[in-house]
Amino acid sequence: MRGFNVQLPKRKWTPQWLAITTMMLLIFTVAFANGTYMGSTIVLTGTLGTTTEDIMMSFYAGTLGIVAANPLQQKIRLALTPKTLIISDLILQVFLSIVCGHSESILIITICSFFLGMLKTIVITQFIVLMSGFFSPDNVRSEYLSWFFPIIFGMGQLSMSFTAWLAYNYQWQYIYYCVAALILLILALIIVFFRDMRRPVIQPFKDINYRGVLLAASGYMFVVYALIYGQTLDWFASGDIRASVVLGLLLLALFFADMYSAKKTYVSLKVLKHWKTPLGCLFLFLCMFFNGDTSLVNRYLNYVLGLDSVHTYSVFLWTIPGYVIAGIVAFWWFRWQRWRFRYLISACMALYAVYFAIIYFGLSPESRYEMLFIPMIIKGAAMMTLVIAFGVYMAEDLPRELWISNTFFQLSFRSLLTPVVAYCFFTNMLTRLQLGAMDRLSRQMSVADEVAVSRWRQYFDSALAGGMSYDNAVLSANNSLNSILQTQGMLVGIKTIYGWLFVAAAAVAVVSAFIHFHETVKVPVVKTGSDMA
Repeated sequence: MRGFNVQLPKRKWTPQWLAITTMMLLIFTVAFANGTYMGSTIVLTGTLGTTTEDIMMSFYAGTLGIVAANPLQQKIRLALTPKTLIISDLILQVFLSIVCGHSESILIITICSFFLGMLKTIVITQFIVLMSGFFSPDNVRSEYLSWFFPIIFGMGQLSMSFTAWLAYNYQWQYIYYCVAALILLILALIIVFFRDMRRPVIQPFKDINYRGVLLAASGYMFVVYALIYGQTLDWFASGDIRASVVLGLLLLALFFADMYSAKKTYVSLKVLKHWKTPLGCLFLFLCMFFNGDTSLVNRYLNYVLGLDSVHTYSVFLWTIPGYVIAGIVAFWWFRWQRWRFRYLISACMALYAVYFAIIYFGLSPESRYEMLFIPMIIKGAAMMTLVIAFGVYMAEDLPRELWISNTFFQLSFRSLLTPVVAYCFFTNMLTRLQLGAMDRLSRQMSVADEVAVSRWRQYFDSALAGGMSYDNAVLSANNSLNSILQTQGMLVGIKTIYGWLFVAAAAVAVVSAFIHFHETVKVPVVKTGSDMA
């Protein structure tokens, strides 16, 4: 890279390549670390006696920690040296990882997950500040994000697959111990190779609006709780869901009121007056909503094809090549500036439509999971390109003091609210469509249906041959036929949803091709990197 000169807090005798390697190991390890790993969901639910919703809630508690800590990281960085900040943060991450590995309470794991999310944000931000010259010598936002986002999202996919492998072959606790060991290794490297710096005199903690932090985190938590547990608790028939919705909306209303009137704001609402921020949040919502079909793919792989968690999460690893392709495309698209921004957005939405079309026509009980490899590459390329593009677009005309607030709203929509809304929507719609399809299919299953009778007779004879009594053989044949009915109903529901998604993505692709985004020619320049999402 031209003019490469990364400024890292290294000792005079430390080679630059060694300091860079240490920082790359740091970001890989921290991006890998989580309080809850989705790859071990099946094992966790069986071991701890919890539900899938409990694991989802714990996972998104970590995401909430990332969102809540982002506006605070700039003030925290002013109070501590980079070495002190990273070492203290990593020590706390080791402690929380060990607690998660030893705990058998999902509540404790959820709390630790929230604080691990906060700690991850601080270290990742420090990495951005120190390594800005490595990814982009001229500190150009589009160039930096084209490297940074594929690394972060790619490590998230790797962590799920590796966790599934560990949980399936060994124990789910091992992932926490592996992460703790890696962090300890990074700690040793940082202690040896980073120079000691003079402690800042600034004490900015008194300027933090702690009330805003509490209101935002609590409001989001109640909303996420209602969306995740809604179907399980029968929505508004449950007092817990009603209370969560009311409290969540009330706390978020108080949060916006406080940010409007407070002198020391947690985030500035002035960023919403710049119309690119709301428009960007809208498209990020559409992007991550389309990307939230993971629960549908999981259901298909687990219940229709009957795959284990290791093979299921290996499918999602194929999004990583898509991330790499997206990074290359975004890097050169914004450097050349030869085509309008809306063409890039329209092309990405068209890629989503292609992805949905392939899934719609390719799913069947006889399909192999390898048929999902190419669609996953397409999906990864579409999602990552949109994330990078709107990371650049939303900050184009913003004053510097609003960058942090812009990042807060980006993270809220991109990483927290939209994935939860998508999970809630797809799981609820799939349940309704599956039940409707089962009802229609069951009406056709009678003694007049030769296929159904043949299947039932086959299961009945097999049960009798296995030594069952007549009554038990009848029950076993009925259960086997009902299992097929459920599988067929689920497949019909999944294909119906993907048909809708194809139409929606195609419509958005056409509409976005005619939207005048008012993009500027000059790509925004990042001075410190502290505002990156």
